[in-house]
Amino acid sequence: MLELHKRSPRTPQEKESLQREIESTDKAIDKLVYELYGLTEEEIKIVEEKKYMSKQMSTADVQNLALSIRQPYAELILRGIKKIEYRTKPTKIRGRVYIYAGLKPGPLEEFEDLKAKPGDFPTGVLVGTVEIVECKKPLFARKYHWLLDKPERLAKPIKADNQAQPIWFIPFAK
Repeated sequence: MLELHKRSPRTPQEKESLQREIESTDKAIDKLVYELYGLTEEEIKIVEEKKYMSKQMSTADVQNLALSIRQPYAELILRGIKKIEYRTKPTKIRGRVYIYAGLKPGPLEEFEDLKAKPGDFPTGVLVGTVEIVECKKPLFARKYHWLLDKPERLAKPIKADNQAQPIWFIPFAK
């Protein structure tokens, strides 16, 4: 496997061929490890799912940064309904970040607008990602507008390694 990674492809075709060879070797190694440890089909499925999520995250270019947002606001962002996050402080952060659904719920009337109640949406976990594309403070506005775009829901909520903070935190230990 290490030898495959050391090769330097010269053309796009060589690169694609090498990538297929690496993936094939990787699958063969996984199969041997699963057999060695006697994993059941269910256990293999869990491992493969975690690998897929990890690969999906790395290709999505998500920063190791999470924005804490109460439910149901996190859900509204993931549905593409809430496109502005209002905060008292500006942010210079741009790009894709995780959305952490805080433990404390927002106002009950916000849930009612969604025909939901507190507890209907996941809390205390990372639920998706979103791009922060701009931060501005409109004239006479009391709060900054963090403009959000391209929300993506995670296939399954993920528990962060580190403790959440009120605004930003680093979710995964390095």
